[in-house]
Amino acid sequence: MDEKISWFGPEFFHWEKGVEWYSAVGIIAFALVVVSVIFGNYIFAILIVVAVVALVLFSLRGPRIVNVEINNRGVVLDKYFYSYKNLTSFYLDEESLHPKILFKSSRFLMPYIHLPITEDVDAGQIRNFLLQYLEEEELHEPFFQKLLEMLGF
Repeated sequence: MDEKISWFGPEFFHWEKGVEWYSAVGIIAFALVVVSVIFGNYIFAILIVVAVVALVLFSLRGPRIVNVEINNRGVVLDKYFYSYKNLTSFYLDEESLHPKILFKSSRFLMPYIHLPITEDVDAGQIRNFLLQYLEEEELHEPFFQKLLEMLGF
């Protein structure tokens, strides 16, 4: 029997950034470019400009609505499949501003996988389903992920 729980949700939680956010990014970038030019490091100045342009373009992009599915073989996030063989545990983070499921992976480069949970999904049903395949462990997002959320990403 092929059991599954599925829903549609944003691939990430988008925060609208105001004029203050863009102004702060511009002021910081301008200061770094000026310091780089003063020290004669023109390549770093160009790198900062390119990085800021990429940052602004990324911040303007809204999230796509993706299919999220938890089935008896693993977890599917849009076109990516994560097998239970590569996942060691999970944690339902219902207390944060945006509820999500955190999966701990055995992969070195991507140790945590985040799945957003929408209001129409029953967290208890997800927990009971996942307990058949993985152990529940209190997981916390890495510092860098929390920092990105504080900065509006």
